[in-house]
Amino acid sequence: MLYLLALLAYLSLTYTYAWRQRLVLQGLQPAPGEGRWTSIWLILSFLLVSMPVGLHGLYHALQQRFPLDRPANLAASLMLLGSAVGVASLLRATRAASAVASVPASTRIGYAFSIALAAYFGVVAVDQLQFGLRAGENDGWMNPKAFAIAAQDLVDVDCDQAIMTYVGVDTDEATYRCPDDIVLFWPSSVLFAPWPNYRQGHSRALGPSLRAFHQRTQADTTP
Repeated sequence: MLYLLALLAYLSLTYTYAWRQRLVLQGLQPAPGEGRWTSIWLILSFLLVSMPVGLHGLYHALQQRFPLDRPANLAASLMLLGSAVGVASLLRATRAASAVASVPASTRIGYAFSIALAAYFGVVAVDQLQFGLRAGENDGWMNPKAFAIAAQDLVDVDCDQAIMTYVGVDTDEATYRCPDDIVLFWPSSVLFAPWPNYRQGHSRALGPSLRAFHQRTQADTTP
């Protein structure tokens, strides 16, 4: 939910500072061309940081014909680029505003808040990439409640949600995330759960449990 609220706030920023083509609301007239370029970069930044939502809609619209198996990693990469563009553009605008003594304190606070928002998207992107890029062939997601009923040996997994995503099941210790609310790109092999709306844990039992469950399933279906 925090990610969606941050997107709405950043959209408001884009309208205020970009579409109205001025660096600040009061007291500063931008140099020729400055407002236009600030507008362009901030609009581009918003489009990029909202890519997880946009690509999620496209993924479901195209269903199984989506060209990528793990669109969450692409979305996070584009979000990271958008965060960098936003922070750079806002820092440049802040320096320009600081040169004008008549700029009110509220405007400076607004810039600081805007930079924090842009940086937050970068944190979300890096967090997703360091998880999603670790995903191997056997990693993915599950319903932990249903799996626990079937397997009965997830002794070190603490997740009471309907969806849990995991990586590293082929290693000694798997890492799992239990999203609290927003989950994007379901049912692809790598889900997107924006930081900090998930609980993360580590499990030594998850990998062996999955392998044993698959072996039992194959044995039951083999004539």
